[in-house]
Amino acid sequence: MTDLIGLREWGYSDTPVRFTHGREGREEEDDGMTDFMTLTGHVDEYYNGVYWQTDDWGGYPHFVKESGDAHLFHLDSGSGYWQLDFRNQEATGWGELLDYYDGGYTSGGWNARELLDGDVSWSGGNTVNFEWGTAEFDPSTIVIAVEEEEVAYVEENFVWWIQAEGHPDDFYDGLYTRSADWNDHPHFEKPDGSAHLYFLDSGSGYWQFDYRQQDGTSDYYDGGYMSGNPWLEAINGTVEFSAGYITITQGFEEWDCDQGGCEVEALNMYIRLTGHDSDFYNGNYWFADSWNGFPHFAKEDGSAHLYFLDSGAGYW
Repeated sequence: MTDLIGLREWGYSDTPVRFTHGREGREEEDDGMTDFMTLTGHVDEYYNGVYWQTDDWGGYPHFVKESGDAHLFHLDSGSGYWQLDFRNQEATGWGELLDYYDGGYTSGGWNARELLDGDVSWSGGNTVNFEWGTAEFDPSTIVIAVEEEEVAYVEENFVWWIQAEGHPDDFYDGLYTRSADWNDHPHFEKPDGSAHLYFLDSGSGYWQFDYRQQDGTSDYYDGGYMSGNPWLEAINGTVEFSAGYITITQGFEEWDCDQGGCEVEALNMYIRLTGHDSDFYNGNYWFADSWNGFPHFAKEDGSAHLYFLDSGAGYW
């Protein structure tokens, strides 16, 4: 940890980020006290917040955000790296940690208290600050976020669809519906099964267009690719693929299953909301029972809702 004290190079951006951090000797005496860090000032507000030290990943320290949707962990590769990412690698059952760093990284050893203390510099001149704290808390009570899970209450015949426009190969333009996941990650296909848009879990991750049926482990991208995370927001709007700029719109609505695409009814997807002025409304919203016949999303604890109001032009 000592080599993380002061200014260090990180792999994220140019804007100051601030962390706060916890107590050493947690394994020596089980007194109910747990190390924590508070991260502030990150250019991506999603990664700001309180992180608690919890179960190791790959035999190395791992901290999880109190909201359960971000992780700080040590990757034992080369000289070693501390990395921020939103993916829960523990839930996948992978034997070896993958090199995920959506929130950036810095090189250094595994001792968090010595390395992640005080001001640390990220690549591009960004400054990060870690401070330590300790409190009585059981981190096992944190609910770890996952991309999707099987549930019983998903409304029948509702599907998530996307519309691709502007692809230089018009074969890949058109309507896609959410289909069975490939390799535990999102997969959309045209109703006739002729084309696919799927997330490839490789390196930093990629969204790829292709025409071949597979299980999501083959690196096929006849229609182009773009790097990104598996959240559906990554492919919303006009986005740059290797084939060019493509406009993707999305929707979630009742569907005529004769058109295909209703395989999604066994899955519950959620929307991740960030950047709201009231942090109370930030977080993950799961698709729940419809309200008045229209889509409705709710936080897991039921404390907040996102729903469609059928009034006038319609409102979310």
